[in-house]
Amino acid sequence: LGAALASGPLGLLPCWARTGKQGKLGAGSEDLDDKDAQERLKDYRAQFVKEGHPLMKHGHALACSACRMAADRFQNKVARKIKGKMSEEEKSQAFSGSIRDVCDRGGFPSQAAVVEKGGKEIYVDFQDAMTNHHGKVSVKRMSPEITDDLVAACLHLMAGPFEEALRKKVLSTPKGARATDTDFRSWLCGPARAGVCDEDDDEDGGDEKEEL
Repeated sequence: LGAALASGPLGLLPCWARTGKQGKLGAGSEDLDDKDAQERLKDYRAQFVKEGHPLMKHGHALACSACRMAADRFQNKVARKIKGKMSEEEKSQAFSGSIRDVCDRGGFPSQAAVVEKGGKEIYVDFQDAMTNHHGKVSVKRMSPEITDDLVAACLHLMAGPFEEALRKKVLSTPKGARATDTDFRSWLCGPARAGVCDEDDDEDGGDEKEEL
């Protein structure tokens, strides 16, 4: 992390967090020892999450739930169309022709809700929650903005930093296999990529897969 952090739009230290002398990066930077720099960056990341990261702004559990919902939609909308026997060009065309459908708002619950199940918050279709589709749950909140959050999280994953990784993954599907052989919940949301679901996280059920 070095001795200096700079302010600016790239996720570095903002002006409100600067208190010390100017650092080696020039105006807008601050000279910090490693311990102070780590603490300051930790605080800034927490502020960034709080203020609106599309996936992480509501915390770890809901980030995991949103990612799994997006992964299920990718599996159904894109991966199921790609088979190993297809040429690379055919796979690429199938990917490009379907990836934008994954985050279409019409594919998400019109009445999405946040519920608590087993001590953990997850996203569900409110109508399913009311018919006990998810078992015993406690409804925490329901509003149109929840669907907005799900779409934003999906777009962050599908049209953001992981789009190219998803493309490469389905293009690498070998002959005799299908892209759906990959569990995209674990592949995308686990520690190796989005990092919002821990390996030992309980699945928030196959319920989400059924409703998508």
